[in-house]
Order: sequence, then C-alpha cells, then structure tokens
Amino acid sequence: MPLFTRAVALALVVATVTAPAVTAAGTDPADLFPADTLVYAEIGRPGDTIDALAALAKGTSLADTLKSTHDKLDKLKNPAIIEDVRAAGMVPLLIAPEFAAELRRVRAVAVGVTGLSDQLEPRGAAVFLLGDSNAAGFAARAFLTGGSVRRVGVVNEVPIYQLRETVFPNLMVQDGKPAQAEAPLPAPKPNTGEPTFAYVPGLFVVGSDKTAMGDVLKRYAEGAPTKTLARAEGFRRHQETRDRPGLFYYAVPQSLIARVDAANKATHRDVEDDLYAGFKFLTNPKAIRTVAGSIAVGPETVAVSVAADFNPTVTSPLAGVLTGGAVPKEYLPSAAGKALWAFSVALPPAKDRAKALVALADALAVTDGELGMSVVAKARSAERGVGPDVFDELLAGVTAVSLFAPTKMVLPPKIAPLPMLVLHAETSESAALWEKHAGRLLGALSREERVPAAPSSELVDGVTVLTIIGPGLPGNGPIHYARSGTTIAFGQDRKLVAAACKGQAPTGPRATGGPLAIGSFDIARWMEPLIPPPPKVANDVKPPAVPPPPPPPQGPFAPPPISDELNTVQMPSEALFIGLARAARLLPPATVTVTRTNDVVRAKFRIPATGKPVAAAIERFLDWWIEARANANNPPGVPRSIHTE
Repeated sequence: MPLFTRAVALALVVATVTAPAVTAAGTDPADLFPADTLVYAEIGRPGDTIDALAALAKGTSLADTLKSTHDKLDKLKNPAIIEDVRAAGMVPLLIAPEFAAELRRVRAVAVGVTGLSDQLEPRGAAVFLLGDSNAAGFAARAFLTGGSVRRVGVVNEVPIYQLRETVFPNLMVQDGKPAQAEAPLPAPKPNTGEPTFAYVPGLFVVGSDKTAMGDVLKRYAEGAPTKTLARAEGFRRHQETRDRPGLFYYAVPQSLIARVDAANKATHRDVEDDLYAGFKFLTNPKAIRTVAGSIAVGPETVAVSVAADFNPTVTSPLAGVLTGGAVPKEYLPSAAGKALWAFSVALPPAKDRAKALVALADALAVTDGELGMSVVAKARSAERGVGPDVFDELLAGVTAVSLFAPTKMVLPPKIAPLPMLVLHAETSESAALWEKHAGRLLGALSREERVPAAPSSELVDGVTVLTIIGPGLPGNGPIHYARSGTTIAFGQDRKLVAAACKGQAPTGPRATGGPLAIGSFDIARWMEPLIPPPPKVANDVKPPAVPPPPPPPQGPFAPPPISDELNTVQMPSEALFIGLARAARLLPPATVTVTRTNDVVRAKFRIPATGKPVAAAIERFLDWWIEARANANNPPGVPRSIHTE
C-alpha cells in the first residue's frame, strides 16, 4: 500500500475522532479541489451518517459496547486476549451517542485524487473541514505536536509537516558515556512524494506531497475560488446523490484511464489487467462523461449505488444494450433457492436489438482474448452458423435475457460449470425458431471445425430437453436446451434446464414502470468456500459437533478455497476472509436494480437490513476476530478452538 494511502487512513482515524473555521462555516469541500479532479469521495454529513449506523445497530450489543465488552470480560477464560476483547469493543464506539454528537459539529471529510505517478501512486489530498468541533481541532494539534512528525517548510504562510523518525546525529560518546555535541540538530527538509500534513483552525489536510498540499491551502485561503470541482458541470449533475447521508464518490473515467495508460506507456507496462481491459472494451470510457454514487446505511437497508452519465454522441457497447423496457420480476430466478447469483435484463427495442447485441458480443469476445473469427461471426456464418439473415431474426425475437449460476449442478466428470441462460422471446414462434436453430448455433461456438452431431431428446418433468454433444463445446461437455411457450433455456444440467422453462412470466417487458435489469446475489453461499473444514485436533480430542454447512457452489462462480487450515492462521491476511465468510452467513440475498433516465444509467445494490442481519454479522465477525486472536496466541501443541458452525 502506498505511503500516502496509509497516511490518509491514519489521518481519517485521527481527525475524525477529532476548531472554529477561519473561512465561512459552509465551505464546500469540493471547492478545495480543481475542476479536473480524477477521483473524489466525501462524507458531507458525518453526524447523519453516524446516526444511520446507530439506527442499524439499535437493539444489538453494538449499541451498548460498554456493557457487551465487560460481559465478555467477565466470562473470559483466556487472560492472554483481554486486550483483544477491549480492542474489538472499541469498534462500536464509532456509533456511540457522544461521538455522534461531536461529529455533527464536523463539516465534512473528503479525499481527492488529482493525478497519478508513473508507478500509479495517487497524487492528491485528504481534507477535514472541522467546522465547530473543538475536539477535532485539539486532536489535529495533538497529532502534529506529539506524533512522529517534524515541520519541514511553509506553504502559503502555513507550516507543513512530514513523518520523521527521531534521530540524534549530534550525540557522541566520551569515556563510555554519551556527550552532547555543540552542533544543533539539522532542520528537516521536505521529501518529494511523501505524505505531508498541515493544520489551520477549521482545516486539517493530508497531502500526497508538498504541491498537492499547497493547492488545497491556497483554495481554502481564497474562500470562494473559481474553477473548482464543486462548480464543474459534470460534478453538479450528481448533486442529488451527494446531498444524501453516507459516502459519496465521483470519478471521470475517461481522464482517469488516460492517466493510467500514459503511466503504463511511460514505464513500458504493455500487459493490461484483464478486468481493466474488459472495462475499456465493454464501456468505451470516452462515452462516459462521469460516474458517481453513494454508500448509504438505513434502518431497513444497506445500499450501494452507482450512476454513469453517458455521452449520447459516442457509442458504448454496454450503454447500447441498456435501453430496454421494464423487465418483469418473474423472470429472475431466486438467488435464495435456485441460484448463487441471477440477473435479468430487458433488451433494446426490436429495431436496435440485433445491432446492440452484436456490438456487446464482439466486445466480450475481445475482452476474453478471442482471436480469429468472433463468436458472433461464427454464429452468422452460413457455413458454421445459421446465416446472417436467420441470426438477426433470432436476435430480434428476444425481448429479455436471464443469466444465473446454480448453486449445484449434476455434471459429468471434468466438466467446467457454466452459468445457465434463459431467453424470453416475444412470441412462441420466435422461441420455436430458437429451438429449431439452437443446435447449429451451439455447434458454431465449438472450438473444433467439425460440426457436432444432431441433438438427441429426452422428456424431463414433462418438458422435452434436447442435448447436443461434440468436441470443443463451451464447458467441454454436452449442452442441454428446452423450450416452453415463449421461454427457451440452455444449461449443463437437464433437470435445471427443464425447471427453468416452467413458471414463465405472463407478459414480456413493459415500456416503462420499472427497472430495465434486476438481479440477486447470495453473499453467504458465494463466500462459503472460504471456510475450511474443522481443524484436526491432537490427542484424539474431538471438536464439538457442528451441523454441516450448505454445499458450496462449484466452478468459476465461487472464489478459490483457502489452502491453509486455521491451524496456520496468520492474523490478519487471508484469515480475515474466513471471518467475513462466517459473518456473511447471517446476511440475506442482496438485490440489484438497473434503471435509465435519458443518458444516465443507475445501478443499486441493496442488502435488506430488516431484523438486524447486518449488525448481527458485524457482531459475529468481531467475536470471530477475538477467537482467532486467542488461537493465534496459543502455544504450539495446544488445540485450537476455531471451527465451522
């Protein structure tokens, strides 16, 4: 982690636990950054945010950490972890009423990234507008007075400081005893690219370097600067989101990616990360003017939102597909029942559908590193596929698509699991056309030149399921498909394919009146593979009996399991994910909705909080952390107590 990032994290703790302002009390933190800031984040109403967190924890042990901590201490059997219990009890103090009351006096906390180094280290500053909080101003003064910092210069008549270890170059030894030399300690000089601190009444700043620090201090001294981020047109478009309690974030993808590409070119990093390259091909960053969103907490939900403002004059494969009507909720398989994750999206109007889907498929093919003839080209080929006319007719007949990952499938050996695909056709005739040509389309996807044999059929739960077998098919195994009414499903498990055709939605996508895409995501099942089996216990001592966990999802839908058992837990590192996985068992499936208003596409990820599952998950994680610390402190040969539940 870059030193600047670590310093910002430290300052967030110091200053937020944290002097009347010199300038107006209503200073906008975005006014302290230039209009071309690459990435920006803020908590504009810290007190309201803490109040929301407190409401989320109401009625749980987190709401009274003084009582819960001492209850644990009274029952503690291992005195070696007393400090760990106390440390865990400090976390909920962030929502204590006294802390919330002081935070209401703080104006805002914000971080802005204004540039990147050739090593992709961020350049920018974190600012803490302290408002009327005397405690915050005192904490800032105390940090700069008693911390391991030294004054290294002055910017805009404000002293600046950097981290310095205490050294004594003028100490000498005479006759075995230290003696003070006459020369004074040399005055420290500012280092380039090192976290820099500054404080004036009302403002505490952590800059990535002296230059970034000076820019913030100059804007703050001006009082009402021009050409700032707060006055940028793209930034102002997201003011409604910014006004809500919680964390607000903003970015300019086109400028950010241009800086990253320039840094990669300067340092000859020619190979791009797959996720980064995929984002560029799917979205076309030049088409996205700005991105903004929030992380908000309420008594009934925890929500993460993101909004992308697209430029209508620049094409984007992703934006081109997200122009459909409202997708019926009946299209979405239940993540709590059939699927680890599921997603349904309404497709564009018929006149634009084929063109938009072809563009998206080609972008996906490039993202996947496919060489030669793309999937779409194969499907449209008269020799391998169904021909261009038939292919375009097939696409035009589909109004919505559902994709989901089953939690369990019955597969032949050595077969790579794939998500299931369900197409929702406009008419039964369109679905029948898909059924007629599906075998040839699947054959076009084969990596082998030889076209697979004609499909076989089998009746499963009253549904005729067709199967195509051949070398090089996706997943390296047979593909099954079936049709019922206007629905046609594809997958690797016959029974699941037959089930996916049942329970169809009564109507197709509506023109308006709902999200164009919906999704669900079972966090607990996805994280389950992170929890290893109970550790082996020496001397034939059996651990307490525990119920078996739900079966983990297979294949690429789940993260790779952790190889080390808990006997070799290192705190923190990968052990942290085990604790998160155990805590996630208490969370309900999350939901995703995507809407579009003119050129702005919004996505919202929600975790229902009714019944306090989020607070309960935090409680479980803190308890696990204490338990893990106890095991980490055990001497060799002593059995560890951590086990799966």
